Amino acid sequence: MHYYPSWLSSFRPSLDNLHLPRHKMARARGAGLALKGLQWFLRAIEFCCAALILGVFSYFLAALHNHSLNIDNYTRSIEGISGAAVLYTLIGLLLLCFVAGLTFFSVIAILLDLVFVGAFIYVAYETRNGDRSCSGTVTTVFGTGNANGDNTVPSGNGGSTALPSFKQACQLETACFSVAIVAMCAPLDNLQRKHY
Repeated sequence: MHYYPSWLSSFRPSLDNLHLPRHKMARARGAGLALKGLQWFLRAIEFCCAALILGVFSYFLAALHNHSLNIDNYTRSIEGISGAAVLYTLIGLLLLCFVAGLTFFSVIAILLDLVFVGAFIYVAYETRNGDRSCSGTVTTVFGTGNANGDNTVPSGNGGSTALPSFKQACQLETACFSVAIVAMCAPLDNLQRKHY
């Protein structure tokens, strides 16, 4: 039997209170480790998706600002959402290590998962203009133009950041659209279980 100081009572492993045979306890611990591994995997996917969107839209913002081109509000919004998602998923990975099973953190995580599902729905909606072919006339954060050939986005007032072609900008937005859908589905699986 294990004895814990009163201040550690909230951290006491729940399996210690069960009077199970050793083989059943080992199986329960193994299932817990497998579940934690799955949750780590899903959080890592969500992190990678958010990081990719953050990187692409950081480049978009840098190029637009550097060439004094118009920056739409949705471009700034996506940058903020993806940055917050990167930070949240990093914190989520740490919480899985240190405070797994505590009800307070589980409730907070479920609420934040719901918020980020909605946020990634917004990201997918705003980047929906990218299509698989990225040919013909396309609409990107750099404006509307012909994606056939090497039609580079017209530059504004100089700038040192390389501007993409309309085709490249469309392909980058298509990639963001795809990973936003993946990032929106990853927390949904976490919502089916108490994961912190």
